[in-house]
Amino acid sequence: MSIKHEFIYIIFFLLKTKTKQQMKTITDLRILKAIGKRYNLDFCSIYKYYIGDVYEDNKGVSLPNKFNYKNKVYELKYFSGCFNPYLIECEVSK
Repeated sequence: MSIKHEFIYIIFFLLKTKTKQQMKTITDLRILKAIGKRYNLDFCSIYKYYIGDVYEDNKGVSLPNKFNYKNKVYELKYFSGCFNPYLIECEVSK
């Protein structure tokens, strides 16, 4: 393997590990229910993904890109191979 390929591999590895550290999938049903109640969202109680339209809540109101709850920021994110988005905790830069 050439030095160029090794360098690209190292950069890809660092980017991949950095994105894994920044995202935390929320599986606590108490948090999901509280955010669901506040923003009119439904979450699957077994698999913890969002059930419904990604752009509108249960009442037809447009959803925000980010959700605030207890001084933390959350958002809906699709993962490869999943048809429904999961709620993840975002890392806020200070």
